[in-house]
Amino acid sequence: MGVASAGVCDAIPSCAALRLVPACCPACRRGHSARQHTYDPAPRRKQDLEQLVSAVEELPFLSSSSQVEQTSWLLWCFADWARQPENSRARMTPAQCNAVLDLLQRMAVEARGVKAGNPPAPPPMQQFNARQLNMAAWSLGQLQPHLPAATVTAACTALACHSASSEAMKRGSWRDWSTLLHGLATAGMQCSSSPDLTRLCDQAVQLLPGKLARGAAGQDISMTLLAMVKSDYTGSAQPLLQSVTAAISQGDIMRDAKPQAWANLIWAASKLPGCRQEARQLLSLFSARAQAVVPGLNAQDVSNILYAMGLVLWHDKEVCRQLAERAAQAQTWHAATQLLSTLRQYDPPPRPKQDLEQLVSAVEELPFLSSSSQVEQTSQLLWCFADWARQPENSRARMTQAQCNAVLDLLQHMAGGARDETAGKPPPLPPLQQFDARQLDMAAWSLGKLKSHLPAAAVTSACTALARHSASSEAMKRGSWRSAAAAWEAGQGARTWPTAFMAWPALATWIAQCAAWQQGWPRQT
Repeated sequence: MGVASAGVCDAIPSCAALRLVPACCPACRRGHSARQHTYDPAPRRKQDLEQLVSAVEELPFLSSSSQVEQTSWLLWCFADWARQPENSRARMTPAQCNAVLDLLQRMAVEARGVKAGNPPAPPPMQQFNARQLNMAAWSLGQLQPHLPAATVTAACTALACHSASSEAMKRGSWRDWSTLLHGLATAGMQCSSSPDLTRLCDQAVQLLPGKLARGAAGQDISMTLLAMVKSDYTGSAQPLLQSVTAAISQGDIMRDAKPQAWANLIWAASKLPGCRQEARQLLSLFSARAQAVVPGLNAQDVSNILYAMGLVLWHDKEVCRQLAERAAQAQTWHAATQLLSTLRQYDPPPRPKQDLEQLVSAVEELPFLSSSSQVEQTSQLLWCFADWARQPENSRARMTQAQCNAVLDLLQHMAGGARDETAGKPPPLPPLQQFDARQLDMAAWSLGKLKSHLPAAAVTSACTALARHSASSEAMKRGSWRSAAAAWEAGQGARTWPTAFMAWPALATWIAQCAAWQQGWPRQT
Protein backbone atom coordinates (compact mmCIF):
# COMPACT_ATOMS: atom_id res chain seq x y z
CA MET A 1 0.00 0.00 0.00
CA GLY A 2 1.40 3.37 -0.96
CA VAL A 3 1.56 5.61 2.09
CA ALA A 4 3.10 9.06 2.28
CA SER A 5 5.67 9.46 5.05
CA ALA A 6 4.91 11.90 7.82
CA GLY A 7 6.63 15.23 7.38
CA VAL A 8 9.32 16.39 9.75
CA CYS A 9 9.95 19.83 8.32
CA ASP A 10 8.30 21.56 11.27
CA ALA A 11 10.52 19.57 13.59
CA ILE A 12 13.75 20.86 12.06
CA PRO A 13 15.66 23.54 13.97
CA SER A 14 16.60 26.92 12.59
CA CYS A 15 18.80 26.73 9.50
CA ALA A 16 20.94 29.56 10.81
CA ALA A 17 21.79 27.51 13.89
CA LEU A 18 22.99 24.54 11.85
CA ARG A 19 26.34 24.84 10.15
CA LEU A 20 26.21 21.74 7.95
CA VAL A 21 23.37 22.44 5.55
CA PRO A 22 21.99 25.99 5.60
CA ALA A 23 18.70 25.18 3.83
CA CYS A 24 17.11 22.30 5.68
CA CYS A 25 13.89 22.04 3.71
CA PRO A 26 11.85 23.97 1.13
CA ALA A 27 9.30 24.99 3.77
CA CYS A 28 11.85 26.58 6.11
CA ARG A 29 12.42 30.31 5.59
CA ARG A 30 14.77 31.01 8.49
CA GLY A 31 18.39 31.70 7.68
CA HIS A 32 17.80 32.12 3.96
CA SER A 33 19.06 35.11 2.04
CA ALA A 34 16.84 38.16 2.40
CA ARG A 35 16.93 38.57 -1.34
CA GLN A 36 15.47 35.11 -1.93
CA HIS A 37 11.89 35.15 -3.11
CA THR A 38 9.55 34.05 -0.33
CA TYR A 39 7.56 31.69 -2.54
CA ASP A 40 10.44 30.33 -4.58
CA PRO A 41 12.94 28.68 -2.21
CA ALA A 42 16.31 27.65 -3.55
CA PRO A 43 16.84 23.91 -4.06
CA ARG A 44 18.12 22.23 -0.93
CA ARG A 45 21.77 21.33 -1.07
CA LYS A 46 22.53 17.64 -1.24
CA GLN A 47 24.08 16.10 1.84
CA ASP A 48 27.84 15.57 1.62
CA LEU A 49 28.55 12.30 3.43
CA GLU A 50 32.24 13.07 3.80
CA GLN A 51 31.43 16.30 5.63
CA LEU A 52 29.01 14.41 7.85
CA VAL A 53 31.69 11.82 8.66
CA SER A 54 34.08 14.61 9.66
CA ALA A 55 31.37 16.19 11.82
CA VAL A 56 30.83 12.88 13.64
CA GLU A 57 34.56 12.68 14.38
CA GLU A 58 34.46 16.20 15.88
CA LEU A 59 31.40 15.44 18.01
CA PRO A 60 33.30 14.43 21.22
CA PHE A 61 35.02 17.82 21.33
CA LEU A 62 31.79 19.80 21.56
CA SER A 63 30.11 20.87 24.76
CA SER A 64 27.48 18.61 26.25
CA SER A 65 24.54 20.73 25.10
CA SER A 66 26.02 21.09 21.62
CA GLN A 67 26.52 17.34 21.40
CA VAL A 68 22.82 16.75 22.02
CA GLU A 69 21.68 19.08 19.25
CA GLN A 70 24.43 18.04 16.85
CA THR A 71 23.78 14.31 17.39
CA SER A 72 20.12 14.75 16.50
CA TRP A 73 20.93 16.90 13.49
CA LEU A 74 23.68 14.65 12.11
CA LEU A 75 21.42 11.62 12.31
CA TRP A 76 18.76 13.53 10.38
CA CYS A 77 21.32 14.58 7.74
CA PHE A 78 22.38 10.98 7.12
CA ALA A 79 18.70 10.00 6.83
CA ASP A 80 18.06 12.92 4.48
CA TRP A 81 20.77 11.54 2.19
CA ALA A 82 19.23 8.06 2.35
CA ARG A 83 15.74 9.22 1.39
CA GLN A 84 16.78 10.99 -1.82
CA PRO A 85 15.55 9.09 -4.93
CA GLU A 86 19.00 9.13 -6.53
CA ASN A 87 20.38 7.29 -3.47
CA SER A 88 17.69 4.60 -3.34
CA ARG A 89 20.15 2.01 -4.67
CA ALA A 90 23.34 3.63 -3.47
CA ARG A 91 25.40 2.15 -0.69
CA MET A 92 27.48 3.87 1.94
CA THR A 93 31.17 3.15 2.09
CA PRO A 94 32.41 1.24 5.17
CA ALA A 95 33.77 4.50 6.61
CA GLN A 96 30.43 6.26 6.16
CA CYS A 97 28.51 3.33 7.61
CA ASN A 98 30.86 3.20 10.60
CA ALA A 99 30.31 6.91 11.17
CA VAL A 100 26.55 6.33 11.47
CA LEU A 101 27.13 3.39 13.82
CA ASP A 102 29.41 5.55 15.97
CA LEU A 103 26.75 8.25 16.00
CA LEU A 104 24.08 5.80 17.16
CA GLN A 105 26.37 4.47 19.86
CA ARG A 106 27.17 7.98 21.05
CA MET A 107 23.47 8.82 21.08
CA ALA A 108 22.87 6.11 23.68
CA VAL A 109 25.97 6.68 25.86
CA GLU A 110 27.03 9.48 28.17
CA ALA A 111 27.91 12.78 26.55
CA ARG A 112 31.42 13.97 27.23
CA GLY A 113 31.75 16.97 29.54
CA VAL A 114 34.13 19.69 28.46
CA LYS A 115 35.07 21.12 31.85
CA ALA A 116 37.18 18.98 34.14
CA GLY A 117 35.45 17.92 37.32
CA ASN A 118 31.96 18.08 35.87
CA PRO A 119 29.91 14.92 36.33
CA PRO A 120 29.25 13.03 33.10
CA ALA A 121 26.14 14.24 31.35
CA PRO A 122 23.33 11.78 30.57
CA PRO A 123 23.29 10.27 27.07
CA PRO A 124 22.07 12.63 24.33
CA MET A 125 18.98 10.49 23.77
CA GLN A 126 17.85 11.08 27.35
CA GLN A 127 18.16 14.81 26.77
CA PHE A 128 16.18 14.80 23.53
CA ASN A 129 12.96 16.78 23.42
CA ALA A 130 9.87 15.53 21.56
CA ARG A 131 11.06 16.99 18.27
CA GLN A 132 14.45 15.31 18.51
CA LEU A 133 12.93 11.99 19.54
CA ASN A 134 10.58 11.84 16.56
CA MET A 135 13.37 13.03 14.24
CA ALA A 136 15.54 10.16 15.49
CA ALA A 137 12.75 7.63 14.87
CA TRP A 138 12.13 8.97 11.38
CA SER A 139 15.86 8.89 10.64
CA LEU A 140 16.18 5.26 11.74
CA GLY A 141 13.32 4.34 9.42
CA GLN A 142 15.10 5.96 6.46
CA LEU A 143 18.51 4.49 7.33
CA GLN A 144 17.24 0.97 7.94
CA PRO A 145 18.17 -0.36 4.43
CA HIS A 146 21.71 1.00 4.78
CA LEU A 147 22.64 -0.34 8.23
CA PRO A 148 22.94 -3.77 9.90
CA ALA A 149 19.54 -4.96 11.10
CA ALA A 150 20.80 -5.66 14.62
CA THR A 151 22.09 -2.10 14.98
CA VAL A 152 18.81 -0.56 13.85
CA THR A 153 16.82 -2.85 16.16
CA ALA A 154 19.01 -1.96 19.15
CA ALA A 155 18.73 1.77 18.45
CA CYS A 156 14.95 1.57 17.98
CA THR A 157 14.55 -0.44 21.17
CA ALA A 158 16.51 2.13 23.17
CA LEU A 159 14.53 4.95 21.56
CA ALA A 160 11.16 3.30 22.27
CA CYS A 161 12.19 2.53 25.85
CA HIS A 162 13.15 6.13 26.55
CA SER A 163 10.17 7.63 24.69
CA ALA A 164 7.72 5.48 26.66
CA SER A 165 8.92 7.11 29.89
CA SER A 166 9.70 10.55 28.47
CA GLU A 167 7.91 13.56 29.87
CA ALA A 168 8.76 15.37 26.64
CA MET A 169 6.64 12.97 24.61
CA LYS A 170 3.71 13.35 26.96
CA ARG A 171 3.75 17.03 26.06
CA GLY A 172 4.31 16.28 22.36
CA SER A 173 1.89 17.12 19.56
CA TRP A 174 0.06 14.84 17.14
CA ARG A 175 2.87 15.32 14.65
CA ASP A 176 5.49 14.30 17.22
CA TRP A 177 3.61 11.09 17.99
CA SER A 178 2.81 10.39 14.35
CA THR A 179 6.43 10.73 13.25
CA LEU A 180 7.74 8.75 16.23
CA LEU A 181 5.39 5.78 15.80
CA HIS A 182 5.60 5.71 12.03
CA GLY A 183 9.40 5.97 12.09
CA LEU A 184 9.71 3.02 14.49
CA ALA A 185 7.26 0.97 12.42
CA THR A 186 9.14 1.79 9.21
CA ALA A 187 12.37 0.67 10.86
CA GLY A 188 10.78 -2.76 11.41
CA MET A 189 9.70 -2.57 15.05
CA GLN A 190 6.83 -4.86 16.07
CA CYS A 191 4.73 -4.68 19.21
CA SER A 192 4.97 -8.45 19.58
CA SER A 193 8.72 -8.20 20.18
CA SER A 194 8.85 -4.79 21.85
CA PRO A 195 6.84 -4.18 25.03
CA ASP A 196 8.05 -0.58 24.99
CA LEU A 197 6.49 0.00 21.57
CA THR A 198 3.23 -1.49 22.84
CA ARG A 199 3.41 0.89 25.80
CA LEU A 200 4.00 3.80 23.42
CA CYS A 201 0.89 2.89 21.41
CA ASP A 202 -1.13 2.60 24.63
CA GLN A 203 0.03 6.06 25.65
CA ALA A 204 -0.90 7.45 22.23
CA VAL A 205 -4.43 6.09 22.61
CA GLN A 206 -4.71 7.76 26.02
CA LEU A 207 -2.99 11.08 25.33
CA LEU A 208 -3.84 12.02 21.75
CA PRO A 209 -7.64 12.47 22.11
CA GLY A 210 -6.97 15.36 24.48
CA LYS A 211 -4.69 17.02 21.92
CA LEU A 212 -7.36 17.19 19.19
CA ALA A 213 -8.62 20.46 20.63
CA ARG A 214 -5.33 22.05 19.59
CA GLY A 215 -5.83 20.77 16.05
CA ALA A 216 -4.20 17.97 14.09
CA ALA A 217 -3.35 17.57 10.43
CA GLY A 218 -5.17 14.84 8.53
CA GLN A 219 -1.88 13.24 7.52
CA ASP A 220 -0.70 13.08 11.14
CA ILE A 221 -3.91 11.37 12.22
CA SER A 222 -3.84 8.81 9.42
CA MET A 223 -0.12 8.10 9.85
CA THR A 224 -0.53 7.50 13.58
CA LEU A 225 -3.18 4.85 13.01
CA LEU A 226 -1.26 3.38 10.08
CA ALA A 227 1.79 3.04 12.31
CA MET A 228 -0.27 1.07 14.81
CA VAL A 229 -1.44 -1.28 12.06
CA LYS A 230 2.06 -1.62 10.63
CA SER A 231 3.58 -2.42 14.02
CA ASP A 232 0.82 -4.98 14.68
CA TYR A 233 -0.64 -3.24 17.71
CA THR A 234 -3.17 -5.57 19.35
CA GLY A 235 -4.46 -3.20 22.02
CA SER A 236 -7.73 -1.31 21.77
CA ALA A 237 -7.59 1.86 19.72
CA GLN A 238 -11.32 2.49 20.19
CA PRO A 239 -10.97 5.57 22.42
CA LEU A 240 -8.67 7.20 19.89
CA LEU A 241 -10.88 6.41 16.90
CA GLN A 242 -14.01 7.51 18.73
CA SER A 243 -12.48 10.90 19.47
CA VAL A 244 -11.30 11.22 15.87
CA THR A 245 -14.73 10.45 14.38
CA ALA A 246 -16.38 12.83 16.85
CA ALA A 247 -13.97 15.62 15.90
CA ILE A 248 -14.57 14.96 12.18
CA SER A 249 -18.35 15.10 12.62
CA GLN A 250 -17.99 18.43 14.41
CA GLY A 251 -15.80 19.77 11.62
CA ASP A 252 -12.75 20.27 13.82
CA ILE A 253 -10.36 18.09 11.79
CA MET A 254 -9.96 16.58 8.30
CA ARG A 255 -11.68 19.56 6.67
CA ASP A 256 -8.83 20.14 4.23
CA ALA A 257 -7.27 16.68 4.42
CA LYS A 258 -5.80 15.25 1.25
CA PRO A 259 -7.64 12.35 -0.40
CA GLN A 260 -4.79 9.98 0.44
CA ALA A 261 -5.13 10.85 4.14
CA TRP A 262 -8.80 9.82 4.00
CA ALA A 263 -7.94 6.55 2.27
CA ASN A 264 -5.16 5.75 4.74
CA LEU A 265 -7.34 6.59 7.74
CA ILE A 266 -10.25 4.44 6.54
CA TRP A 267 -7.98 1.51 5.73
CA ALA A 268 -6.18 1.70 9.08
CA ALA A 269 -9.45 1.95 11.02
CA SER A 270 -10.77 -1.18 9.31
CA LYS A 271 -7.60 -3.11 10.19
CA LEU A 272 -7.34 -2.20 13.88
CA PRO A 273 -8.81 -4.93 16.10
CA GLY A 274 -12.18 -4.24 17.70
CA CYS A 275 -12.80 -1.02 15.76
CA ARG A 276 -15.38 -2.15 13.20
CA GLN A 277 -18.10 0.17 14.45
CA GLU A 278 -15.76 3.15 14.44
CA ALA A 279 -14.61 2.28 10.92
CA ARG A 280 -18.23 2.13 9.72
CA GLN A 281 -18.90 5.52 11.28
CA LEU A 282 -15.79 6.89 9.60
CA LEU A 283 -17.03 5.61 6.23
CA SER A 284 -20.36 7.34 6.81
CA LEU A 285 -18.51 10.60 7.43
CA PHE A 286 -16.47 9.97 4.29
CA SER A 287 -19.62 9.45 2.21
CA ALA A 288 -20.73 13.00 3.03
CA ARG A 289 -17.46 14.30 1.54
CA ALA A 290 -17.07 11.70 -1.22
CA GLN A 291 -17.94 14.05 -4.06
CA ALA A 292 -15.04 16.34 -3.14
CA VAL A 293 -12.56 13.66 -2.06
CA VAL A 294 -13.00 10.84 -4.59
CA PRO A 295 -11.70 12.74 -7.67
CA GLY A 296 -8.31 13.09 -5.95
CA LEU A 297 -7.88 9.39 -5.17
CA ASN A 298 -5.44 7.24 -7.08
CA ALA A 299 -5.97 3.58 -7.94
CA GLN A 300 -4.33 2.36 -4.72
CA ASP A 301 -6.45 4.68 -2.58
CA VAL A 302 -9.66 3.47 -4.23
CA SER A 303 -8.57 -0.12 -3.68
CA ASN A 304 -7.88 0.53 0.01
CA ILE A 305 -11.28 2.14 0.60
CA LEU A 306 -13.16 -0.63 -1.20
CA TYR A 307 -11.20 -3.20 0.78
CA ALA A 308 -12.12 -1.45 4.04
CA MET A 309 -15.79 -1.30 3.02
CA GLY A 310 -15.83 -5.04 2.44
CA LEU A 311 -13.92 -5.74 5.64
CA VAL A 312 -16.39 -3.91 7.90
CA LEU A 313 -19.47 -4.79 5.80
CA TRP A 314 -20.40 -1.19 5.00
CA HIS A 315 -22.13 -0.38 1.72
CA ASP A 316 -23.32 2.78 0.04
CA LYS A 317 -24.50 2.63 -3.56
CA GLU A 318 -23.54 6.19 -4.47
CA VAL A 319 -20.07 5.93 -2.92
CA CYS A 320 -19.49 2.64 -4.73
CA ARG A 321 -20.51 4.25 -8.02
CA GLN A 322 -18.13 7.18 -7.55
CA LEU A 323 -15.29 4.90 -6.51
CA ALA A 324 -15.90 2.62 -9.50
CA GLU A 325 -15.82 5.56 -11.92
CA ARG A 326 -12.66 6.90 -10.33
CA ALA A 327 -11.06 3.46 -10.40
CA ALA A 328 -11.76 3.19 -14.13
CA GLN A 329 -10.19 6.60 -14.76
CA ALA A 330 -7.20 5.95 -12.51
CA GLN A 331 -6.66 2.48 -13.91
CA THR A 332 -6.79 3.77 -17.48
CA TRP A 333 -4.10 6.30 -16.67
CA HIS A 334 -2.11 3.67 -14.79
CA ALA A 335 -2.45 1.24 -17.68
CA ALA A 336 -1.32 3.90 -20.15
CA THR A 337 1.68 4.69 -17.97
CA GLN A 338 2.53 1.01 -17.68
CA LEU A 339 2.15 0.59 -21.44
CA LEU A 340 4.52 3.47 -22.14
CA SER A 341 6.98 2.03 -19.64
CA THR A 342 6.72 -1.37 -21.30
CA LEU A 343 7.12 0.06 -24.79
CA ARG A 344 10.28 1.86 -23.73
CA GLN A 345 11.81 -1.53 -22.98
CA TYR A 346 11.39 -2.41 -26.65
CA ASP A 347 12.76 0.82 -28.04
CA PRO A 348 15.48 -0.11 -30.53
CA PRO A 349 18.95 0.91 -29.43
CA PRO A 350 20.43 3.92 -31.22
CA ARG A 351 21.66 2.89 -34.64
CA PRO A 352 25.46 2.88 -34.74
CA LYS A 353 26.99 5.58 -36.89
CA GLN A 354 28.35 4.50 -40.24
CA ASP A 355 32.09 3.87 -40.27
CA LEU A 356 33.35 5.00 -43.67
CA GLU A 357 36.60 3.08 -43.36
CA GLN A 358 34.69 -0.16 -42.85
CA LEU A 359 32.51 0.66 -45.85
CA VAL A 360 35.61 1.28 -47.99
CA SER A 361 36.96 -2.14 -46.98
CA ALA A 362 33.61 -3.75 -47.80
CA VAL A 363 33.67 -2.19 -51.29
CA GLU A 364 37.14 -3.64 -51.89
CA GLU A 365 35.88 -7.10 -50.93
CA LEU A 366 32.78 -6.85 -53.12
CA PRO A 367 34.22 -8.52 -56.27
CA PHE A 368 35.06 -11.64 -54.29
CA LEU A 369 31.46 -12.34 -53.27
CA SER A 370 29.06 -14.56 -55.15
CA SER A 371 26.83 -12.98 -57.78
CA SER A 372 23.67 -12.98 -55.63
CA SER A 373 25.56 -11.62 -52.63
CA GLN A 374 27.07 -8.86 -54.76
CA VAL A 375 23.60 -7.63 -55.74
CA GLU A 376 22.36 -7.26 -52.16
CA GLN A 377 25.69 -5.99 -50.85
CA THR A 378 25.94 -3.34 -53.58
CA SER A 379 22.51 -2.00 -52.70
CA GLN A 380 23.25 -2.10 -48.96
CA LEU A 381 26.67 -0.43 -49.21
CA LEU A 382 25.28 2.39 -51.34
CA TRP A 383 22.57 2.96 -48.74
CA CYS A 384 25.16 2.97 -45.92
CA PHE A 385 27.22 5.67 -47.62
CA ALA A 386 24.03 7.71 -48.11
CA ASP A 387 23.03 7.12 -44.47
CA TRP A 388 26.36 8.66 -43.42
CA ALA A 389 25.78 11.62 -45.74
CA ARG A 390 22.31 12.40 -44.37
CA GLN A 391 23.36 12.68 -40.72
CA PRO A 392 23.19 16.30 -39.47
CA GLU A 393 26.73 16.19 -38.10
CA ASN A 394 27.99 15.30 -41.60
CA SER A 395 26.09 18.03 -43.44
CA ARG A 396 29.31 20.01 -43.89
CA ALA A 397 31.75 17.12 -43.75
CA ARG A 398 33.66 15.94 -46.77
CA MET A 399 34.77 12.47 -47.70
CA THR A 400 38.46 11.78 -48.13
CA GLN A 401 39.71 11.01 -51.62
CA ALA A 402 39.88 7.29 -50.81
CA GLN A 403 36.31 7.27 -49.49
CA CYS A 404 35.03 9.18 -52.51
CA ASN A 405 36.81 6.76 -54.85
CA ALA A 406 35.21 3.84 -53.02
CA VAL A 407 31.73 5.25 -53.74
CA LEU A 408 32.64 5.84 -57.39
CA ASP A 409 33.92 2.26 -57.66
CA LEU A 410 30.67 1.07 -56.11
CA LEU A 411 28.59 3.00 -58.66
CA GLN A 412 30.72 1.64 -61.49
CA HIS A 413 30.36 -1.87 -60.13
CA MET A 414 26.59 -1.37 -59.84
CA ALA A 415 26.33 -0.56 -63.55
CA GLY A 416 29.02 -3.03 -64.66
CA GLY A 417 29.02 -6.81 -64.58
CA ALA A 418 29.08 -8.74 -61.32
CA ARG A 419 31.99 -11.14 -61.02
CA ASP A 420 31.14 -14.82 -61.21
CA GLU A 421 33.59 -17.14 -59.53
CA THR A 422 32.24 -20.30 -61.17
CA ALA A 423 34.32 -21.21 -64.23
CA GLY A 424 32.50 -21.82 -67.49
CA LYS A 425 29.42 -19.78 -66.62
CA PRO A 426 28.50 -16.65 -68.58
CA PRO A 427 28.97 -13.39 -66.70
CA PRO A 428 25.84 -12.42 -64.77
CA LEU A 429 23.89 -9.26 -65.34
CA PRO A 430 25.08 -6.07 -63.63
CA PRO A 431 23.67 -5.67 -60.09
CA LEU A 432 21.55 -2.72 -61.24
CA GLN A 433 19.66 -4.94 -63.69
CA GLN A 434 19.01 -7.48 -60.92
CA PHE A 435 17.65 -4.95 -58.45
CA ASP A 436 14.07 -5.38 -57.30
CA ALA A 437 11.75 -2.40 -56.74
CA ARG A 438 12.99 -1.88 -53.18
CA GLN A 439 16.64 -1.86 -54.23
CA LEU A 440 15.92 0.47 -57.13
CA ASP A 441 14.22 3.09 -54.96
CA MET A 442 16.94 2.67 -52.30
CA ALA A 443 19.56 3.37 -54.97
CA ALA A 444 17.69 6.47 -56.17
CA TRP A 445 17.32 7.75 -52.59
CA SER A 446 21.01 7.11 -51.94
CA LEU A 447 22.10 9.03 -55.03
CA GLY A 448 20.01 11.99 -53.91
CA LYS A 449 21.77 12.03 -50.52
CA LEU A 450 25.26 11.54 -52.00
CA LYS A 451 24.88 14.21 -54.68
CA SER A 452 26.68 16.90 -52.65
CA HIS A 453 29.62 14.60 -51.87
CA LEU A 454 30.36 13.25 -55.38
CA PRO A 455 31.33 14.71 -58.77
CA ALA A 456 28.24 15.88 -60.65
CA ALA A 457 29.13 13.84 -63.75
CA ALA A 458 29.29 10.61 -61.75
CA VAL A 459 25.90 11.24 -60.12
CA THR A 460 24.32 12.19 -63.45
CA SER A 461 25.66 9.06 -65.12
CA ALA A 462 24.43 6.79 -62.31
CA CYS A 463 21.00 8.44 -62.23
CA THR A 464 20.68 8.12 -66.01
CA ALA A 465 21.44 4.41 -65.88
CA LEU A 466 19.03 3.98 -62.99
CA ALA A 467 16.22 5.85 -64.72
CA ARG A 468 16.76 3.95 -68.00
CA HIS A 469 16.62 0.58 -66.31
CA SER A 470 13.66 1.50 -64.08
CA ALA A 471 11.65 2.64 -67.11
CA SER A 472 11.81 -0.87 -68.54
CA SER A 473 11.82 -2.77 -65.25
CA GLU A 474 9.11 -5.33 -64.61
CA ALA A 475 9.92 -5.00 -60.91
CA MET A 476 8.88 -1.35 -60.93
CA LYS A 477 5.61 -2.20 -62.65
CA ARG A 478 4.84 -4.38 -59.65
CA GLY A 479 6.17 -1.77 -57.20
CA SER A 480 4.10 0.26 -54.76
CA TRP A 481 3.47 3.98 -54.58
CA ARG A 482 6.49 4.30 -52.33
CA SER A 483 8.72 3.07 -55.13
CA ALA A 484 7.62 6.03 -57.25
CA ALA A 485 9.73 8.19 -54.95
CA ALA A 486 12.69 6.87 -56.95
CA ALA A 487 11.66 9.13 -59.82
CA TRP A 488 11.80 12.17 -57.58
CA GLU A 489 15.14 11.16 -56.06
CA ALA A 490 16.57 10.46 -59.50
CA GLY A 491 15.40 13.89 -60.58
CA GLN A 492 17.25 15.38 -57.62
CA GLY A 493 20.41 13.87 -59.08
CA ALA A 494 20.09 16.53 -61.78
CA ARG A 495 19.85 20.15 -60.73
CA THR A 496 16.31 20.85 -61.93
CA TRP A 497 13.40 18.90 -63.30
CA PRO A 498 13.49 20.62 -66.72
CA THR A 499 17.14 19.66 -67.02
CA ALA A 500 16.24 16.12 -66.08
CA PHE A 501 13.58 15.81 -68.77
CA MET A 502 15.78 17.41 -71.41
CA ALA A 503 18.83 15.32 -70.59
CA TRP A 504 17.11 12.04 -69.84
CA PRO A 505 14.36 10.93 -72.16
CA ALA A 506 14.38 7.69 -70.19
CA LEU A 507 13.31 9.52 -67.07
CA ALA A 508 10.46 11.23 -68.90
CA THR A 509 9.38 7.85 -70.22
CA TRP A 510 9.49 6.43 -66.73
CA ILE A 511 7.36 9.22 -65.27
CA ALA A 512 4.80 8.70 -68.00
CA GLN A 513 4.74 5.01 -67.22
CA CYS A 514 4.29 5.79 -63.52
CA ALA A 515 1.12 7.67 -64.42
CA ALA A 516 -0.10 4.65 -66.38
CA TRP A 517 0.86 2.17 -63.67
CA GLN A 518 -0.58 4.11 -60.75
CA GLN A 519 -4.09 2.80 -61.36
CA GLY A 520 -2.87 -0.68 -60.61
CA TRP A 521 -0.91 0.25 -57.48
CA PRO A 522 -2.47 -0.16 -54.07
CA ARG A 523 -2.80 3.19 -52.37
CA GLN A 524 -0.62 3.75 -49.31
CA THR A 525 -0.96 6.45 -46.71
